[in-house]
Amino acid sequence: MKDFNTITFDTKAKDDFVTIVTSTSLKDLLEKVVDQEDEKGNLIKVVPGKLLIEEIEQKGLSSPVDIEINEENNTVLYVHKDKKLSSKENPVDTLIDFAKEKDLLKDFITDDRIKGIAQETILENGINPKISISKWEYVSLVNKKEWFDKYKVPKDKNAEETFLYLKEFFEIDEDLSKYEARTIMSLYDQLDKQGHRAYQPINIAYGIRDSTVAKIEEGMMEVPGIQVSIEPVRYYPQGELAAHLLGYLGKISQPSEIEKYVNEKKYSPNDIIGKTGIEEKFEDELRGTSGVKRVEVDVYGNTTNVIEEEQAVPGNNLYLTIDSKLQKVAEDSLKHALEEIQKGGGEFKSQWGGNYKFGINKKKGRPYINATSGSVVAIDVKTGELLALANYPAYDPNLFSTGISNTDWVSLFPENEEDPLAPRPLYNIAIQTAIQPGSTFKMVTALAALEKGLSPDKTIRDMGYVDIGTERFGCWIWHSHRGGTHGSVNLYEALRDSCNYYFYSLAFGKNPRTGEAIGVKIDIEDIANMSKQLGLNDKTGIEIDIPNEVAGGVPDPQRKMMITKSMLKRYLNNNIRSYIKEDVKLKDEEIAEKN
Repeated sequence: MKDFNTITFDTKAKDDFVTIVTSTSLKDLLEKVVDQEDEKGNLIKVVPGKLLIEEIEQKGLSSPVDIEINEENNTVLYVHKDKKLSSKENPVDTLIDFAKEKDLLKDFITDDRIKGIAQETILENGINPKISISKWEYVSLVNKKEWFDKYKVPKDKNAEETFLYLKEFFEIDEDLSKYEARTIMSLYDQLDKQGHRAYQPINIAYGIRDSTVAKIEEGMMEVPGIQVSIEPVRYYPQGELAAHLLGYLGKISQPSEIEKYVNEKKYSPNDIIGKTGIEEKFEDELRGTSGVKRVEVDVYGNTTNVIEEEQAVPGNNLYLTIDSKLQKVAEDSLKHALEEIQKGGGEFKSQWGGNYKFGINKKKGRPYINATSGSVVAIDVKTGELLALANYPAYDPNLFSTGISNTDWVSLFPENEEDPLAPRPLYNIAIQTAIQPGSTFKMVTALAALEKGLSPDKTIRDMGYVDIGTERFGCWIWHSHRGGTHGSVNLYEALRDSCNYYFYSLAFGKNPRTGEAIGVKIDIEDIANMSKQLGLNDKTGIEIDIPNEVAGGVPDPQRKMMITKSMLKRYLNNNIRSYIKEDVKLKDEEIAEKN
């Protein structure tokens, strides 16, 4: 594996799993607080960081950090026990380094209480090692072993010898090509997966031509096991419209799907299920009940008598809050905007007026050529109902209705997987991406100020910019119009014009350039608390489980201060000699003592 140099063909799956978690997701794992059910069905909170510290203590060691758990917000905060270390490094790094030094990470990560959370964490980070945490083996090797055992294939045979062994095992005609033989083997494999449902037919082809149907029916006497039937297939008449909301279908393939649908719900292994979006979330409601027909057949497989028949029951109709016309407008407008912004000087043309001309990236002197993806969401502000959710690029869910081909599947992924800006048609940008809100957040700041007593009619004179330390922060109009300002504005006008200076003043409690007091001063805690009250620290609750919704979270002022101090301390330690006077000579030991 190219991203993990220590993983080779000789290393074991368990050790590889530990390596992957440690090098990619250990910090994320230690930041988690997970709600789980215990053996009695009671809801408990599992805190990986707390369990690691407990493991350290059980070994007779002293943890270098303490942990504080906020059960209300499911967050944790680590603090150094040694106050001298408080500003030198992040407590999580200290804990990890200590656990590494004492060789505790393997037992911790592979602990039965932790391994599932660890697996979920690396999957959230886009890494799927395909390791079975129940058997501590790569899934492909588990499947291979089970497959070899099932067909009694001698383990010393190579691939070619195994293929010839199976041809003989299945009594496949020697005159058939190796490609035809492999197709027959795959059909035997599908039949075998039916298990005790072997009496149920399997689908081997969809959408065959009329001429093929005629040939099959002509030779029905020679191939009694083959039948042609007309079956309902999910069809999306509007193609890509709302694809990321609706989701797509696929065959049962993942171990979790086999357990849930085949073992628990008694689906056929050959069934197609909802994989993502609404299709997955409401699989039970949409599926309906399959029909059943018990028949008598003659020696050639022809039906001679229908003993019993139960008609299929269609699934329920599902009505969404989505307005299909608005969804169409959102998708078309998003595509149009992205195409125009990439041109440089392109113009967004609206049938309702208000055309907008795009500029270029002034720093790079070129159009925004990487603006290839985006999202638009429209919500009814009175009810919270979702009216439209558009992502670009999208995909056609009809590709998945009967099982997607490998060529079509590959086409849905970028040529360069490591390019973070490459368009990804399957990626639901709206719910999977946490992005800074920009000036829309001014409404939260304004509400926090109103709660502290600010009159919305209070005017503040926009002076263009403020200086904080060595940095200058200007209002957008000051940057765009070479020193322009909004003049004196009240809260209504500041929101209308997106006046940065007005909101700078709220944080200062005064006009930072004139010194005029405004009677109200809001701090970061006020803004953070208001954000939480508005639900910005929580997921929206959209009725889509796959893909999982990402919540950005409201920053924790204490954590931000601690991390900032830690980063500043680390920077100064690494660059300390740049800040020592030339005539002062200090040894490294002396510098360390002064720190």
